[in-house]
Amino acid sequence: MASATPALTATTANGGHLELDVTKLKEDGHVVLTEDEPTTTSKKAGKDKEKKPETPRVSYLQLYRYASPFDILLIIAGTLAAAAHGVGMPLMTIIFADILEYYYSYDPNNPVSADLLRDAAKDTAIWFVILAASLFALAYAQMCFWMWAGENQAKRIRELYFKSILRQNVGWFDATSTGELTTRMTADTGMIQEGISEKVGMIIQFVTTFIAGFIIAFIKGWRLALVLTACFPLLAGAAALMSIMVAASSDKGNDAYASAGGIAQQVLSGMRTVVAFGGEHRATKRYAALLKSAEKDAIKKSIYTALGVGMINFLIFAVYSMAFWYGGREIRAGRMNGKEVVNCFFALIIGAFTLGQGMPHFSALGNAQGAAYKVFGTIDRVSPIDASNPGGEKPSEVKGDIEFKDISFHYPTREDVPILSKFNLKVQAGKTVALVGSSGSGKSTIVKLVERFYNPVSGTVTLDGHDLKDLNVKWLRQQIGIVSQEPTLFDTTIRRNLVFGLKEDPDTIPKEKLDQMVEDACKVANAWGFIQTLPQGLDTSVGEAGSMLSGGQKQRIAIARAVMRDPRILLLDEATSALDTESERLVQAALESASQGRTTIVIAHRLSTIKNADLIVVMNKGAIVEQGTHDALVAARGTYYELVEAQRLRGGTNHEGNGQEKNTVAIDVADLENAVEPVATAEPVKRIGDAGVTLDIGEKPPAPERVESALERRQSVVSLRKRKELEEELAKKEKEAMLKRNVDKKRILMMNKPEFPIMFLGVMCSLVNGAVMPVFALIFSELIAVFNRTGDELTREINKWALGFFLLAIAAFISHVIQIGLLRIAGDKLTTRLRHESFRALMRQEIAFFDDEKNSTGALTAKLAEDANLVQGLTGQTFAQILQLISNFTVGLGIAFSNSWQLTLVVLACVPLVGIGGYLQLKTLTGFGEKSREAYKDANQTASEAIESIRTVQTLTKEEKFASTYAEQIKVPHRMVVKGAFVSSVGFASAESVIFLTYALAFWYGSELMLKNTYDAKQVMTTMFSIIFAAMAAGQVTNFAPDAAKAKLAALGILDILDRTSRIDATSTEGERPAKPQGRPSTIDTHFAYPTRPDISILRGLNIAAEVGTTVALVGHSGCGKSTVLGLLERWYDVTDGRAEVDQLDVRMWNLKYLREQMALVGQEPILFDVSIRENIAYGAPEGEATDEQIEAAARAANIHDFVIGLPKGYDTMVGEKGGQLSGGQKQRIAIARALIRNPKLLLLDEATSALDSESEKVVQDALDRAAKGRTTVVIAHRLSTIQNADRIYVVRGGQVAEMGTHAELVDLGGAYAELVNQQMLHKEETTS
Repeated sequence: MASATPALTATTANGGHLELDVTKLKEDGHVVLTEDEPTTTSKKAGKDKEKKPETPRVSYLQLYRYASPFDILLIIAGTLAAAAHGVGMPLMTIIFADILEYYYSYDPNNPVSADLLRDAAKDTAIWFVILAASLFALAYAQMCFWMWAGENQAKRIRELYFKSILRQNVGWFDATSTGELTTRMTADTGMIQEGISEKVGMIIQFVTTFIAGFIIAFIKGWRLALVLTACFPLLAGAAALMSIMVAASSDKGNDAYASAGGIAQQVLSGMRTVVAFGGEHRATKRYAALLKSAEKDAIKKSIYTALGVGMINFLIFAVYSMAFWYGGREIRAGRMNGKEVVNCFFALIIGAFTLGQGMPHFSALGNAQGAAYKVFGTIDRVSPIDASNPGGEKPSEVKGDIEFKDISFHYPTREDVPILSKFNLKVQAGKTVALVGSSGSGKSTIVKLVERFYNPVSGTVTLDGHDLKDLNVKWLRQQIGIVSQEPTLFDTTIRRNLVFGLKEDPDTIPKEKLDQMVEDACKVANAWGFIQTLPQGLDTSVGEAGSMLSGGQKQRIAIARAVMRDPRILLLDEATSALDTESERLVQAALESASQGRTTIVIAHRLSTIKNADLIVVMNKGAIVEQGTHDALVAARGTYYELVEAQRLRGGTNHEGNGQEKNTVAIDVADLENAVEPVATAEPVKRIGDAGVTLDIGEKPPAPERVESALERRQSVVSLRKRKELEEELAKKEKEAMLKRNVDKKRILMMNKPEFPIMFLGVMCSLVNGAVMPVFALIFSELIAVFNRTGDELTREINKWALGFFLLAIAAFISHVIQIGLLRIAGDKLTTRLRHESFRALMRQEIAFFDDEKNSTGALTAKLAEDANLVQGLTGQTFAQILQLISNFTVGLGIAFSNSWQLTLVVLACVPLVGIGGYLQLKTLTGFGEKSREAYKDANQTASEAIESIRTVQTLTKEEKFASTYAEQIKVPHRMVVKGAFVSSVGFASAESVIFLTYALAFWYGSELMLKNTYDAKQVMTTMFSIIFAAMAAGQVTNFAPDAAKAKLAALGILDILDRTSRIDATSTEGERPAKPQGRPSTIDTHFAYPTRPDISILRGLNIAAEVGTTVALVGHSGCGKSTVLGLLERWYDVTDGRAEVDQLDVRMWNLKYLREQMALVGQEPILFDVSIRENIAYGAPEGEATDEQIEAAARAANIHDFVIGLPKGYDTMVGEKGGQLSGGQKQRIAIARALIRNPKLLLLDEATSALDSESEKVVQDALDRAAKGRTTVVIAHRLSTIQNADRIYVVRGGQVAEMGTHAELVDLGGAYAELVNQQMLHKEETTS
C-alpha cells in the first residue's frame, strides 16, 4: 500500500504537476464555454466571459445515443470490470494492516510467535499474488472494453456529422465559420469520444475505490474516520482557492501576452510593409512594452502557484500528524488497536486521494456534453435546401429559360440589409446576359439564387417555367456549370478534379470514353496545351486549393470541369478579374467557347470581357438601372457609359495595316503563353497578408515533347500521394538531427544572470524538499512501532512523532514556496528576455528569410509564444526538480541501506519492473490519443478540404462522393485504433499488478530476515518505505525526458534566430547617405533568382530607368519579373548579377534605412495594422510621428479625408485586423496617404487598383494620379487604362525588356503591347480617337 499515499503526496508536492492539472481543467473548460464568442484580449471581454451563462449541453446519457447493442454490451462489461478493479486498492489495505500486526507483535523468543509470522507472511504473499492476477484481468477488461466501445461510437458520430455538414444549406455556413466546423470534426468528436471512452472507466474505478475505502475506514474505526473526513474539505478548499487564483492570474497573463503576440503576428505577417516604412524599431518597442505587462501577471501567477502548492503540502502532512495523534488516543481508550488505526488511515487516504485523482477526468464528461450539443444539433438539423433529399421534380428536358419575378432578398445573417428589391429579369435560353455594377449591387446574389444556395424572401425564380423550389436540388445543380473569381480545386490530380464535374458516376463510364471527355473539355477550356507541357500531364497534382498552378491555369481547369457536365446553364462570376492580360485573353476565349449554345449569366468588372454579351444589365443597390447591348448602352451615355469611360483605353496614331501585324503578334503571344507560363510546380513565395507585392514565379522554357507511358503516369500519382509522408518523415529526421546538436546551456543560464541570487536560494530549498519524503518514511515506521506500547509511554511517543509530522509540514511549506516561487519568477524573467531578443533579431532579418516556408508567420509567432517559455525546461526550475529527485533518491537509499542492505537489494531488483509498469500505464493514457489522431489524419484532411470548399462541393453535387470517401478512409484507422486498444491495455493493467507482486516478495523476504533475527520489524518497515519513496522519485525523472527534449529544441530554435546574421540588415548604420537624393531608379543588366528558388531565373539582363519626376510603367504577364524590380529597388533582395541603382548609386552602397526613407510603396493588397486610421497614416512618416495637419494633408491628397471625418470617431476609428473594417478602396486610399506622408522622392505602385470594382478604382486612380505628380513613379498594372498616360512603358517578357515607349508609340509599333491593348479595348471607335 505504501505506494499509494506517497504517490499522491509526491504528485501534489510537485508544483509542476498540480499546475498542469489546473491549466488542463481551464483549457478544457474554455473549449466548451467560449464556442460562440469572438476572440478578444480585452479585460472587459474577460469579465463578460465570466458572466456569460454556461454553454448548453446534452444530458450525459444522450452521449450514448449512437451506441450499437454490441457497444452497450462492451460498456456493461467494462463498467463491471472497472467497479471490481476499484475495490482492489482498499482491499489491499486490510492485507497490509494484518501483516503489520504480525510484524510488530513478533517476539524472537517465542516459537509460537515465529510460526504465526511465517504463516502470515506466506498467506500475505499468496493474497498479494491473487490480487495482482485479478486486478490485471479486471484492469485489462476495463480499459479494453471502454476504448473499443468509445472508438466504435466516435467513428459513427464522425460519419454522421460529416454527412450532415455536407447537406446543410449555404445560409447555415454563412453563420458558421468553416474553420469552426473543421475544428469540430476533429476536436469536438475527439472530446465526445473522451467522454464515452476509457476515462469513464477510470471515473467508475476511482469512485468505487473512494466508496470502498470509506466503507472499510468507517467499519474499522468510525471516530477516526469522521475526524479525518472533516479535514478533507479544508484540503479541497485550499486546492480550489489556489486553482481559482492561478486561473485568474493566468487569464490576465494570457490576455497580456495575447496583445504582445497580436503585435508580433501583425508585424511578421506584414514584414514587407514594416521594412518598406522603416517600422522595425517601433514594432520592437511596442512588443517590449506589452511583454513587461505580461511578465507582471506571470510573476503573480508564479507566487500564487508557489503559495498554493506549499499550503497543500502543509495541510497533507498536518492531517497525517492529527490522524496518528487521534489514533493514539483511540488506542489508549481501548476503542481501536494499532492494526485498525493503520487500516482506517490508509483506506480513507486512498479513497479520498483517488477521488482527487479522478477529478480531471470528470471535466472530460462536461466537455463531451458541451461538444455533443453542437455536434448532435448539426446531425439532427433539417436543412431547408437539402441536395440529399430525393424529393422534387426532375424535368426530362431543359431549355434554359430563367426568369426572376418580383424577387426581394436579404442574406440570413444580415436581415437589416436588403440586397434585391422587387427585382425582375428574363434570361432567354442560349443567350449570354452580363451583370455589371458596383460592389454590393446584388450581382453575385443573382448567381446564388439560380444555384439555389438561398431561397428568395419573396418572389420566384423559375427555370423553364418551373419554380426552383419545386425542383429536386441535386438535379437542378447538375444542370448548372459555374466558374468563379477564385475557383476551388481539390488537392488531387488535374484528371480527378475534372471528373468531379461529371453528373454521373465516373465508374459507370468506359475508360476510353472518359479520357476522351476529359480531353475534349480541356480543349474547349483552352487548357489542353499547358497540361501537355506538365511533367505528369493530367496526372499532375494541383496542390492544396490548386496552389501548384497559376491563376490562369486554375481558371481554365475550372472551366473544363464545368464543361465536363455539359450544363445547360453557365454562371461566370468574375471569372477573369484576378488575371493578367495574357491569362485573361486565354481564359476569355475559353469562356466564350464554353458558353456557345448555353444560357450564360456573366458578372464582370472588366467591361472588355462582356462587350459581346446579348444583354448587359446595369445594377445598382439591388435594382436594374439600365439594360441593353454594349453599343446601345454606350450610345445612351448613362451609367454604363460612365463605367466604360473609367476603363477607356486610347489607341495609337498610325493604324494603317495593323491587321497583318496583329495577327503575327497574336501568334507570338500564344507561343509565349506556352513557353513562359509560370511553372506549375514552383512554390509561390508570397505569404498571405503580406504587403501586397506579388512576387514573380519563374518561367519555364518550352519542354521537349515527350510521351509518357501509362505506367509512368501511375507511378507519379503514387509518388504524389507519398509526398506528404516524405515531408513528415523529413520533419522527423530534422527534429532528430536537432536533438543531436549540443545546446549552449551555459549561455542560456547566463541570460538568467540578474536572477542568480534568488535562483541559488531556490535550488538550496530543492535539496530540503527532496529529503521530506524519506524523513516521512522514517517517522511513519517509528509511529507504527509505537502503537504496540501502552499507557503514558504510548501517549508520550505518539505526541513526539505527531509533532515530528507537524514540523515536517512546516518544512514542506517553506521549501516549496521558496523553491517554486523564486525559480518560477526567474523563469518568467528569462522568457521575457528571450522573447524580446528574438523579436529584435527577427526585425533584423532580410525578406528572403521570411520567404522560407519554415519561417512562416505562424511558425515564428509560435516560437515567440511557446519556445521562449519552453526554454525554462533547461534552466533553474528543471535543474532544481532534478536535484530534488536526486536528494530524495540519495536520502531514501541511505536510510534503506543503513537499516537493511539485503532487503534493499531485493526490492531494488524489482524497481525496474515497477518503473516499466508505470511507464506503460502512462503511455496507455497519453500516447494512445496521439496515435489515434495520427491515424485519422488523412480522413480529417478530406473532411477539412470538403468543408472549406463546401460551396464548390455543393455546386458539383459531390456531397455523397466526399461522404463515402471519408467513410472509407476512416475504416483503416478505426481498425488500427481498436487493435491498438487490445495491446495498450496490457500496459495499463500491468502497472498495479507489478507493485502488488513486489509487495508479496518484500513482505515474505522481510519476514525471513526477521525470523533469522537479522533485523527487527521497525528496520524492515523503514527499509521498505524508504526504498518505495526513493523508487518513485527515480520514476519521476522520466517525466522530465519529454520536457527536456522540447526545451532543447526550443533553445536551439531561439539561439539559431539570435545568432543568424542577416544578409540585408536594415538596422545597420553603415552605407552612404547622399545629401540631395532625387529618386532616379534604374536597373542595369540585372539578373535575379529568388533565394528560395535559386534554379529559376526571374530577371535575365533587365535594363530600365526613370528620370526624375516621370512615371514609368511595367507591363507583362504574371511571372515576367515586374514586381521583382520593386523588391530590388526597396532592397528586399540583392541582385545575383548586374546592378539596381537609385540616383546612379548601387542600392547596396546606400545606408538601407535612408534609402527606404526616399521611397514609398502601395501594393495590390495593402497591409494596415490593427490601430486607428490616424496611426496607420502616421506609420509612413519617419519614426511614425506626424502632426494632425500632416496626417490630414496626406489624407486629402489620397482622396480619403472626407470619408474619414464622416466616421463617428473620425481619424481615431480602428481599422480592424488587416484593415478588415474597411472596403478595398478605402484601404487603398489609406495606404496611399501612408505613402504620401513620407513625401517620397520615389513612389512604387504595384497593381494598386487591380482588385477593385470600377467605382472604387476610379476614386483610387484619381488619388494615385495626384500622388504621382512631381515625383518619380514606377507603376505595375494589368489594366492598361491605368497607365496609358505614363511617360514611358516597358513591356517585360522573360525577365527582359521586350518593348519600350509611350502608349501611342507602342500601339503604333503593333507588337505585344498593341495586342494587349486590343484585348482590353472597349470601343471600336477608340482606335481612331
